[in-house]
Amino acid sequence: MNQIYLPRVLSLVSGLRFSTAASFNALDPNAGWLFKFSATVVVGVAVVACVWKQSRLRTNNARDVGTSREPQVNAWEDPELTCSCGLRARLKISRTSKNSYRLFYTCPKHIFHHQCDFFRWCDEMATTIDSCVDEKNFLHDECVRLQERIDYLRSRREQDRVVWEREKAELRSKLSAVEAELDDIKRGIQQVIESDSMPPFDDSYESDAEYDGAVVIEMVSRP
Repeated sequence: MNQIYLPRVLSLVSGLRFSTAASFNALDPNAGWLFKFSATVVVGVAVVACVWKQSRLRTNNARDVGTSREPQVNAWEDPELTCSCGLRARLKISRTSKNSYRLFYTCPKHIFHHQCDFFRWCDEMATTIDSCVDEKNFLHDECVRLQERIDYLRSRREQDRVVWEREKAELRSKLSAVEAELDDIKRGIQQVIESDSMPPFDDSYESDAEYDGAVVIEMVSRP
């Protein structure tokens, strides 16, 4: 930082030196010693001011490191992660000796402005995300396996249904044949019953064709 501010100070002092030299030369050519003295004083004051400013900046940075739990170097908000305040968590870089340059999420508020105690290491969250991804892949594979099992059972059910329809048609055909046979048996039994109810037929009886079907009455006279 001194290398940035010091050339600017020297350029300003150089310009002041030339303008002052011109003024002194115009007023009094023998006043060169006064110009050298004033220029030396100006340069010394500028250098002291620059060094004091840089030392104060370093002191403030050291104070921030001492008072803050995890100093902020680079920070931006995470669009999905929120802290206990309901605000978007901010990603920061740790500067401690134990966790140097380790990323973490914290509350976006300043430590002196009611900052909540939300704190998450970024790499630990990445491990958690990896485990969630592994679990998701496992569940996906399990769903695929179950879907294949369901498809197999549906195929077996369809095959069983086709076999059952074929067997049912065969059973219906056999049942129709049995019913027809049963009807024949019933008709035979009915004929037997009807034949048993008729009187017996005597073959020794010779019917006279002349008197067939007529009633003959013989008259016998009494002596």
